[in-house]
Amino acid sequence: AVVSTQSGHYGRGGGFAVGSRAVDGDTHSHFWGMSCSHTIGAGWWSVDLENLYHIKKIVITNRMDCCSDRIQGVQVHAGTVNCGVVNYKPNQVEYTIECDAVASTVKIINPKTHLQLCEVEVFGLPEPVEDNVKEGDDSGVGDDKRSVVKCPEGSTIKSCTLIKGNVPDESDGILVKKGECTAFNGARGKGTRARGVCTVYSMEKNPCNGADLPSITY
Repeated sequence: AVVSTQSGHYGRGGGFAVGSRAVDGDTHSHFWGMSCSHTIGAGWWSVDLENLYHIKKIVITNRMDCCSDRIQGVQVHAGTVNCGVVNYKPNQVEYTIECDAVASTVKIINPKTHLQLCEVEVFGLPEPVEDNVKEGDDSGVGDDKRSVVKCPEGSTIKSCTLIKGNVPDESDGILVKKGECTAFNGARGKGTRARGVCTVYSMEKNPCNGADLPSITY
């Protein structure tokens, strides 16, 4: 079972509003149904998914028997990605926050008042995330024309190589910057193409050095 925590829980002694109530599989939206988490004042709630996943959306079931407007402005995060903010609507039970993030945790924050969550559901790709190999489009002919590989938010370039065009005769080399791998066509090149490996872990020590690619400094 996933592990959830929160900044504090409402309910003297009994602990019936603990963080695990928000991931118990019960979408009952009345607090006294004993299936909602509840902080004491402004606070946060978090769940550990135990693996890295490509998260697509997060669905929150709000408390409806009282004080449902407290959900206004609640912030939803997947790992380091800010997925969005809840906009309260009267009589709306579920709120869906779309997200595109690679993460192992989800955190929900109410910076103003009590955080009440009657259920939190996380949707995305069902298998843990592995390294992802992506190839850029052909740069086309022309000096400094580019072929770019962009990694999804939440991941970085592990390695970056050329799969078309030799340095220095046909290509001016490659550049790694944040989550992008860029190959540059040379003045005499007939088009170049980049291949990047995207990872949620860490970049290789020398990410620009492919099998036959010398180190190029820009």
